[in-house]
Amino acid sequence: MTGCNSRFECGGFAFGMELDAGSLEERGLMPKFVFGFIAGLVVALLGIFLWVRLGFVNPRADVPENVLEKYVAMPSLDAAVDRRAPEVRNPLQVTDANLIAGMKIYETNCASCHGDTRRPDSMLPDALYSRAPLFVKDALDTMM
Repeated sequence: MTGCNSRFECGGFAFGMELDAGSLEERGLMPKFVFGFIAGLVVALLGIFLWVRLGFVNPRADVPENVLEKYVAMPSLDAAVDRRAPEVRNPLQVTDANLIAGMKIYETNCASCHGDTRRPDSMLPDALYSRAPLFVKDALDTMM
């Protein structure tokens, strides 16, 4: 090929550029590239935030969990609870009277949705959004 050089210029047409860090810095393109990269990242993150904040996430209860709930919200919730759980102290002493009182409260207010040892399969968990875990059958962190 006569008339061609290392910049892929043949016959007056430029087919590409040599891109190395030195030539980008010499031309003043490196700051523009870095700014463009950061601006693109900011725009992408802002777009995701607005998509969630403006209500484009489907909140219907008759559809399965979406990807955002399954892979972002639930792991985030688990991590927040794991990080704060060691700081929480039980204000009650573990006594027979406190355990019996707690079990009565659970049976009255919670067992209809979460089940108990007498009725581990409740009809209500699937009627709620998101589905209420059955504590007797479901492990808490495998609900995702």
